[in-house]
Amino acid sequence: MKSNNALIFLLLGLILVSGCVSPNESENIVDNIKTEQKVEQIPEPIKEAVNNIPEISEEKKVSEQKINSSDSSQIVFTNLIFDPKLVSHITPLGELNGGYEEAQTIAGVMINLKPEAVAGGKQIEVRAPTDMTLEKYAYYKSPNDGQEGWVLIFQISPEIELKIDHITSVPKIIVDATTSMPKQTSAEEYAKNKLLFKAGDIIAYTSGTSLAHNWNIYLTDTRQTNNFINTERYSVDGAGNKMLRSRCPFDFYPNDNSVFFELAYYVGDFVGPFN
Repeated sequence: MKSNNALIFLLLGLILVSGCVSPNESENIVDNIKTEQKVEQIPEPIKEAVNNIPEISEEKKVSEQKINSSDSSQIVFTNLIFDPKLVSHITPLGELNGGYEEAQTIAGVMINLKPEAVAGGKQIEVRAPTDMTLEKYAYYKSPNDGQEGWVLIFQISPEIELKIDHITSVPKIIVDATTSMPKQTSAEEYAKNKLLFKAGDIIAYTSGTSLAHNWNIYLTDTRQTNNFINTERYSVDGAGNKMLRSRCPFDFYPNDNSVFFELAYYVGDFVGPFN
């Protein structure tokens, strides 16, 4: 009899409990139970494999960003910057000027023009060696002789910058994007509009400086580190940094290229004179 009473009370309890839970809640409870069972059933080897997936290192992230930004190692010059027949000689990168350090010669190459190339006020054409964008400029009047001159700075890639100095005049498109009024200082400033030039486009005209008739090409590559006896000394200011990062622009001409052969034929090893 006691066992029958216990069974009756158990059945009544189950009925009461089921009456407190709605059908939807019952389904949710069942679903949760199933989900928990599924989680418990994930094999241990798979759990370990997921937990041991390595995180992407910061170096790899930086490397991928560089690949996505620009591959400057593929930069190739396909056009002559100037006509080598008009040049007497080139002062190479790293040359001392009068026995003292000067960014003008250490950080760039100096193009020395033949007298006949500039006779009677003539100017030579300066052309883009590859596709590049005009970013900055300076148009100034020299305090020494009153000669007006230009500095033009072009971006070839995120790492590579090309600068030309002692430029006599520029095409109208550059004047429109910069200024027609020279300043008393050669401080560089950004152009009003960035201008894209294709390889072979005329970017300037020059007869060089008023006395020596030479002008300068500077190529800076942020990936480059040149060697000095005291390298640290060159990293403290902008001029020193230019010397650390400077490269010879002629390195970007393939040596199996007709442009390179023409340049080498007229200017030799870029040290002169070679007349």
